[in-house]
Amino acid sequence: MKKIIYKNGDNVYEKILYPESEKFEFYKNHTPISLKKWNEEMNLIFPMILLEKSPNFIIRLIESYRRDSNIRLVEPKPNEIIADIGCESGYISHNLEKRCKKVYGIDMDIKMLKSAKVYGKHNSQFICSDVNNIAIGDKRINKTVGLNILEHIPKPREGIKELARITKNGGKIIISVPNDRIILFFKKLLNLFHLKFLYPNLSTDLAFGHLHIFDRKALKKICKDLVEIKSIRYSIPFLLDIQLVLVPIRRKK
Repeated sequence: MKKIIYKNGDNVYEKILYPESEKFEFYKNHTPISLKKWNEEMNLIFPMILLEKSPNFIIRLIESYRRDSNIRLVEPKPNEIIADIGCESGYISHNLEKRCKKVYGIDMDIKMLKSAKVYGKHNSQFICSDVNNIAIGDKRINKTVGLNILEHIPKPREGIKELARITKNGGKIIISVPNDRIILFFKKLLNLFHLKFLYPNLSTDLAFGHLHIFDRKALKKICKDLVEIKSIRYSIPFLLDIQLVLVPIRRKK
């Protein structure tokens, strides 16, 4: 068991991890809260806009490169239906909707979805839904996109299974997870040389909303027998994400 405590103003957040059993407990001010509520709280405290709008040019540049690298991996086509799972405020969805037939933006945080809907085009639809029970029928999606979501869910293998369920035969699943080992290494270097001012308001440890640290071996394990890995690589140029292109494995009945 591992307990991690984070204080934000008058609020105290606790995350208790039981890694071997993939069990997690979440508390706000010593009161248990659900995973959904936990993610909503984390979105308020650590929104991605902290990186997008950082006062530090280097942070903004790195985040721009990271997101553009993930979008390029999708390679959207005009006739495709794409699902953006964990869409948050719709940054990826809005980029994809310009280049495909339809985009479904899926997130469990209703406040994030309201922001996404403001700028959505006629070919986008935003749905409040859990990654473990996505409100889309079987085999409906040409490309299912899950960028930086697996590290937030207690059982990532179940998440992979659900992404595969909604993806058409011959379709693709594009996922990325943060390369937290190298991110933590860079943070340690910045702390060592007293350069924390370069990333104000960001955690010096593992991002507080993350439940897992992935490497290639761990990713292959959670994908085994569910999806075929077509490619696995590190994002260029900063190696901050591990990116995978997958195809569903269909079992004959």
